[in-house]
Amino acid sequence: MAGRIFYWNMATFKKAGLDHYPTTEQELLDAAKTFQEKLGDDYYPLAATTLDRMIMMTFYLESKYGEPWVTDSTLNYTVEQLQEGLEWIQSLEDNHVMPDLKTMNAAGDKNITDGQAWITGKYAGIFTWDSSALSSSQNLPDDAEFVVGDEIKWGEAANGGFAKVSMGMAVTQSCEHPVEAAALINFILNEKEGASIMGTQCGMVCSKPARNTPRRPVLSTS
Repeated sequence: MAGRIFYWNMATFKKAGLDHYPTTEQELLDAAKTFQEKLGDDYYPLAATTLDRMIMMTFYLESKYGEPWVTDSTLNYTVEQLQEGLEWIQSLEDNHVMPDLKTMNAAGDKNITDGQAWITGKYAGIFTWDSSALSSSQNLPDDAEFVVGDEIKWGEAANGGFAKVSMGMAVTQSCEHPVEAAALINFILNEKEGASIMGTQCGMVCSKPARNTPRRPVLSTS
């Protein structure tokens, strides 16, 4: 399984005089103000694509209202609540938490972590899949201090979130060597050696034996 997590470039936060990443909405707003005052208008604590913003909005609404986004293919939120969510996303732009889409699109980057603003630390945070953590950090310099953030609680009703199946494996009916295929899947997902190699590159494993197997660390968490 893979879930959406905040990742931060602590080198930029420290450059702005901050010794910790945001853990609350107010801390995120305060960081944005500090970035703008200390580092300039080109620095933001967070950058988000259109998909990131959509998922953040569902995260926010679920946290505030305590309802899952969808139940049995039915959306649980009203037009007024969706408008509230969109206005919240707009408020993050207005308060310099993240750049607007026009600014990001003008850079012509295929994705955030390939762009100069990310590489140079002007964008100091992203909201992405835990299975993408390694690729998100690879373009950063060694002194960037790329770390896993805490879940930010947007509301009191619940902790919203977003997760999906990142990778599933199965043996098809047409498989020529089903026994060997099953043995390989078992090795990768359940056995100590295979699970340690797989690590968390494709998300968090659902296999109980693999959870108890030491895995290669991908990122710092402090």
